[in-house]
Amino acid sequence: MISRFFLGRPVFSIVISLVIILAGLAAIRSLPIAQYPEIVPPEVNVTANYPGASPEVIAATVAAPLEEKINGVDNMLYMRSTSSGDGTLSMTITFAVGTNPDQNTINVNNRVQAAESSLPEEVTRQGVTVTKKSSNILQVIAFESPSKRYDAVFLSNYVLVNVIDELKRLPGVGDAAIFGAKDYSMRGEIDFKESLRRRLRLLRGLPADTLAAVAERIPLNEGAERLITNLKRFGYTIAIISGGFTYFGNRLKERLGIDYVFANELEIADGKLTGEVVGDIVDATRKAAVLRMIAEREHLSLQQVIAVGDGANDLPMLGIAGLGIAYHAKPVVKKGAGQAISTLGLDSILYLVGVRDRDTLA
Repeated sequence: MISRFFLGRPVFSIVISLVIILAGLAAIRSLPIAQYPEIVPPEVNVTANYPGASPEVIAATVAAPLEEKINGVDNMLYMRSTSSGDGTLSMTITFAVGTNPDQNTINVNNRVQAAESSLPEEVTRQGVTVTKKSSNILQVIAFESPSKRYDAVFLSNYVLVNVIDELKRLPGVGDAAIFGAKDYSMRGEIDFKESLRRRLRLLRGLPADTLAAVAERIPLNEGAERLITNLKRFGYTIAIISGGFTYFGNRLKERLGIDYVFANELEIADGKLTGEVVGDIVDATRKAAVLRMIAEREHLSLQQVIAVGDGANDLPMLGIAGLGIAYHAKPVVKKGAGQAISTLGLDSILYLVGVRDRDTLA
């Protein structure tokens, strides 16, 4: 009866169909992401480095103990591992569709910690990294220089330094990577001074009062304020030794009560940046020298010093400190540092120095 009504009124039927289609198109823009079906199983990636070891040795001494402990973790479907000739182990653990990626990461991390006593000392010294990821690509972003002023190497390095970490911090993003990466200074492939000079030239003519607006948009690393607040309570001396700029370091000094700031001072003339710095550039050698100077001034031995860094120009400083920590760092830095933090915030350093949660301020 109903079908006969619409068959006898084709124009009316077409109008109703168009209204339904338009209503669906309008509603899809406001449909919450959570209501889309989950079709890709979440994954957790475990990476470890054993410098100088062959793939066979890595498989026997690193992959086997990890696989033994991780196997059977809640909601696991399967896992696969790859050992390469450069001393790197990569394991991917795939979980059932619909499971919580964060909980999966915690469960795998607990199993990894249980296996660390069975791993070679060199592997545990560099740290085993556990991160969540998804096998599907959410978005691909292309960067270009419309005027052709900047080449692919420059654009790749710009994205590495200024974009990639910000993308990783976005809610719901498991990982971000650069296809065909050609970054240089942070991996130690060119001199840091040359890299800084290239970036400084881009700032030539910028009004100096824009620095305040930029400073307001720079977020603190996760856990930074909690770390510094609690270390100051326990009598630690805090210093910023950076290849960045004193303008931003001094704002942090005022906000957080930091004791020393050593960085590059931007040269300003007639209210505008000149694209140069005042004095010597703070590079890798200068950072290590400053660390020694502060230790002497505070009557400390270098064994009492904790240094945290993320770039290749931090390696000399990390190497002379009693405790050198690579924080969310590039692979070359993780290999050269005593400890590595890849998934937690800066306040996790409190655990490394023996501070318990009950002794800290929230």
